[in-house]
Amino acid sequence: MGKKSGLIGIFLVLFLVGSVFAGDVAYVYKSSIKVDDNILGVFSGLGMKVDLISGSNLPKDFSSYRLVFVGDESFSKTIPVYEGNYVIMNHYECYDFGLTNRNGVSVMSSRIPLEVTHNGNSVNVYNDVKDIYGNYLSYYFLGIDNKVSSAETNAFTYSTSSGNSGDVVSFIEKGEKLSNGKTADGNICFFGIYKTDYWTEDSKELFKDCINYAYDSSSSVSNQTNETNTTVPPVVNPSSGGGGGGASFDAGSGACFTDWSCSAWNECKNGKQTRICNYPSTACPPSQTKPAEEQSCIETPQTNNPIENNANNNVGNGTTPSPNGLSLITGAVIGAFSRRWLWIWAIAFLIIIVAVYFYVVAKRKKK
Repeated sequence: MGKKSGLIGIFLVLFLVGSVFAGDVAYVYKSSIKVDDNILGVFSGLGMKVDLISGSNLPKDFSSYRLVFVGDESFSKTIPVYEGNYVIMNHYECYDFGLTNRNGVSVMSSRIPLEVTHNGNSVNVYNDVKDIYGNYLSYYFLGIDNKVSSAETNAFTYSTSSGNSGDVVSFIEKGEKLSNGKTADGNICFFGIYKTDYWTEDSKELFKDCINYAYDSSSSVSNQTNETNTTVPPVVNPSSGGGGGGASFDAGSGACFTDWSCSAWNECKNGKQTRICNYPSTACPPSQTKPAEEQSCIETPQTNNPIENNANNNVGNGTTPSPNGLSLITGAVIGAFSRRWLWIWAIAFLIIIVAVYFYVVAKRKKK
């Protein structure tokens, strides 16, 4: 009996030790260089222990964590966001997560400091307009026509005349249906203000609200103290960038919208054609997915017949070769020329018939 009690005691101690050292938050990442120190700082400032979990080595489930944070990377393995409490700062996977339809997440940037509408007030989310590389800062949002119907707005894009708007911060409550057919087993918060180096204090508070919502449906972390007495790392405030252009601009709201510009397709070689798609470096990033820069094609073989080669060279330049090697444009000219002579001969024939008729009539009158 004493040995059994001893074994039970050992297992109990091991269980308690495991519980003590288990993290509060699982931070899922793909590349270690993408782990965001500012995010870790906020968790630490709330007294929350964080375990870094590689996306290539996911646990069987995340039930031992009270919250899972998903960063802005594309993951090869499916993350079961419907199985627990999640904070999602990711624009790659939201269709698979069940937060949007196939149109996915949208992005917005501006030539003036970006704002959101929160509790009826306009809130600046970044302390600058451009990053240190001169690119316009942007945030993600769940478009009103694209988000799952169960998503509730917490912070909304400011109004634009373009009509592009949606949830920059969005809440999905436990028990609600997701667009992938799953039912959320915990609270989910989508947070689109992803440029953490440029966060304002208001942005940090919005992020804490997001954590507080998702962390536990029955308890709050907003009033927890930091047991390790770790302060939140300061948000970087880079110097302001200069002016720029190359994007359409909504003067009423300051929103900036850019389209991709693509070159013509190159000559077909080895069954492939390529082109280059980009946008001006001084413009805000396009909201659309980058167009394809490579496609399959069928090469037209060259022959020793100059007429056939000429016909082959016409393929892709707006003309269509005919079976005899002449373009259909040339054939149309020849056809038009032939039809004109046909009418001339018909009119001449009628004139001859009329002349013969009058000649015969005149001869009869003489008799």
